[in-house]
Amino acid sequence: MHCTAKKNTKLIIEGGNDYVITVKENQPRLLTQLKTIAETQEPYERFVEA
Repeated sequence: MHCTAKKNTKLIIEGGNDYVITVKENQPRLLTQLKTIAETQEPYERFVEA
């Protein structure tokens, strides 16, 4: 069952689908990298409903 999340994520990406993944605090390096990206990167696209 090891690396199941990585395999599933790879399949989702290869299929061209969107996804949301939870990153817990027991993965501090990954969490820090994702926070930095979220704070500095412009959104890829944006949907606003009027």
